[in-house]
Amino acid sequence: MAAPFPHFRTRGTCCNALSLRTPPSRPSATRASYFPDNFQPITDAGLWNLVDGYTQILPGISVARIPGHNADIQAVLLTGGGKTLAFVADLLPTRHHIPLPWIMAYDLYPLQTLETKRKWVPRMAKENWIVVFGHDPDVAAASLHERDGKIEFEPVDLNR
Repeated sequence: MAAPFPHFRTRGTCCNALSLRTPPSRPSATRASYFPDNFQPITDAGLWNLVDGYTQILPGISVARIPGHNADIQAVLLTGGGKTLAFVADLLPTRHHIPLPWIMAYDLYPLQTLETKRKWVPRMAKENWIVVFGHDPDVAAASLHERDGKIEFEPVDLNR
């Protein structure tokens, strides 16, 4: 199978790419998510650009490691016009996961998720980021803010 977009470079963390290439080392929970047919053509074509930690991809587009759901999950951050939009994937899959202890049962490293949330959620609120909830059926995105020591959200219409 050929890579579907031969000129497109795929960015991923070094550790995540290594685990994709060495299936026996992957936890059994991830074997159901990472199918070789989805990533092997990218590997075979040499289209991986491996990054580690916070990396600017282009001006206004960066990625950051947010471990917990798996070892090397990444957030995609878009900045511009004085605003930041954060796609934090399974760190905050829904608005219901904003409180620190609300962590998905199938996170591979839930204690790491808690530490990652302790680091990122207050920053998101302090800097009034717009957060995208990839699995929320009702609220696609919201800005976060703190009120009386509690992180709250305000839905944001991404179509305006």
